[in-house]
Amino acid sequence: MIFALLSLCLAQSPAELPQDQGALAPSKATEVLVLGMIHGSHRSSEKWGLDEVRETIRRIKPDVVLCEIPPQRWPGVAETWNESKTILDQRVKRFPEYTDVLLPLMDELHFEVEGCAAWTAEMAASRQRAIAAFEGTAGADPEDAEALQAYRDADAWVSEWALKQGPDGDDPMVIHSRAYDHVTKGTLLPYDHWLNERIGLGGWTNINQAHYQLIEAALRKHQGKRVLITFGAGHKYWFLEQLRWDQSVKLIDVRPFLPGGATPRTPEQKVIEEVYAMAESNWRCFYDDGNRFMRPAMARIDASMSPRDAMTFINGLRRGTRGSTFLDQEWIGPVTVLSREEGAYQVRFPVLRALQAADEAPRASAVLVVDDKMAGGFRWTEIDWPR
Repeated sequence: MIFALLSLCLAQSPAELPQDQGALAPSKATEVLVLGMIHGSHRSSEKWGLDEVRETIRRIKPDVVLCEIPPQRWPGVAETWNESKTILDQRVKRFPEYTDVLLPLMDELHFEVEGCAAWTAEMAASRQRAIAAFEGTAGADPEDAEALQAYRDADAWVSEWALKQGPDGDDPMVIHSRAYDHVTKGTLLPYDHWLNERIGLGGWTNINQAHYQLIEAALRKHQGKRVLITFGAGHKYWFLEQLRWDQSVKLIDVRPFLPGGATPRTPEQKVIEEVYAMAESNWRCFYDDGNRFMRPAMARIDASMSPRDAMTFINGLRRGTRGSTFLDQEWIGPVTVLSREEGAYQVRFPVLRALQAADEAPRASAVLVVDDKMAGGFRWTEIDWPR
């Protein structure tokens, strides 16, 4: 399951930002939107096809597009396109969202394009060799049979967890939800945990860090503009987890620009989205390496509750001792929403630890009350979150 998702990966709303963001942002903040691509599947998708991608970008009206092409290759691609409207680069040809949509729209809308992919052919070959050595191929024994079995056990557990999480497929409104990002992250964590260092520069964390360094440089270069990031949907959660807490940018929810984005989300959908937003805030407070996002994450939690002493629910949610996102993260199960009274919703959901049986997981609960003054549009009350 994990390597199938990798084949896709590799081929928020301003109201949800910390309340103190405005004080630190530049006078004209850089507006950032992240659009998840499904690469070759755009050609066959009925909901997130090339026509839908094209119209979405037209509605966004970006000044700059950051694409999943290495920066050293993009100038040649652009030059050939400008001269003859042809594409010779074999890597670019693998991305119909660029060949059929981005390049023609560049002529129409006159936006700039920056290549921000850190991938190289050498990285890809090294990754294949590392995976082959780890799994054992052509009759060779795996390099670490115990680690391989642990990885397979974890992959099976994650696959079962992911199946219970709700709708999937190619609906762009689903692809751009927090629930999708939560499941994508979880699905890739065993691969990241057991193979990131074995692979080296092309490992999952390593390559996303390299991609994001290029993205950060482009955002600094284009400060004050509207910037659209277009990468494989599997990378999207990784970038958003950095951007949501970056006080130098204004992250814009892309969903109003998507097909179906004009249809208001139901209250239940908004409640579920808020549950995942709070889970990410908890993670950022206590589990992010170095706690460099702790202050804005705490501001997000503080801006979700009244009275403030309700924040005592996070006592004990400290970084675990096992030293990896896979082992220490909170694995949120399906969220049940019950309407208690007008504007108030009871939520219940399991909070698992890695490899824990579903029937052993403690359950969280809270009552979310509609309140536009709160960061996510709800005030959290009666919180019972497992510690």
